[in-house]
Amino acid sequence: FLFGILEKLSFIGQLSFVREIFLGFVGSALSIIICRFFGIDDGPLVTGLLLTIFPGTAMINSIRNIIAGDLISGAVGVLETAGLMLSLFASAGAVLSISGSFSDVIAAASVNSITLALYPVLAGISNATFFTYFQGPWALIFSSVAVGVLGRIVYSFIVAFNLPSGIGLFLAGATVALIAEHLARYHKTPSTLFVISGFIPLVPASIMYQAVLAFATNSLSQGGALFLASAIHMFALGTGIATVTAMIRSWK
Repeated sequence: FLFGILEKLSFIGQLSFVREIFLGFVGSALSIIICRFFGIDDGPLVTGLLLTIFPGTAMINSIRNIIAGDLISGAVGVLETAGLMLSLFASAGAVLSISGSFSDVIAAASVNSITLALYPVLAGISNATFFTYFQGPWALIFSSVAVGVLGRIVYSFIVAFNLPSGIGLFLAGATVALIAEHLARYHKTPSTLFVISGFIPLVPASIMYQAVLAFATNSLSQGGALFLASAIHMFALGTGIATVTAMIRSWK
């Protein structure tokens, strides 16, 4: 619905920072109104909203540029992504603060075996949705879904053994990149088509949401720690993708 509005308001959609502020503010407000109307927890809905709007593509591309040696382009991309994240979280945090809505999402440490088994299924659904949104060719949708599902399985496997989530994201990102590069050569299409839809289910949205809540409740130290944790997780994910991509492209 929000992206449909942006297509009509082209003057907003063309300004990336204004777009993030609009999506964060209006989207969070609509989410809270819907949750209050139906009497449900607003945590998952706001988390899903931030995940959808989060500029993950720009961050992954900037990390790939840095590892590839294009330091200027990569540094500019990191700064741009940081500004977009600040615009998004500030607008969403303002709505949470005004509304007094500070629901917590389920902590990652409390997931059980059933939840871990369900994640790959949800990752496949998420991949198919984003692949359709990005207008990918229908003949490749099953290959795209397979990339995201396998990446999420790797991450769930690492988490199940109580290993650091950063390592899990690095290995999951490497898996996504490895399969994406193979599929790109098999289907003779750019690997980005599979990489983007593959890393979307791995974005640490729950940590980012908790960071927004901490900032909105004036817990600046906790919010800073959570924000730094989310940045480290994103860096681990991007590094895993970029490292494998660089190795394969230098080999072939």
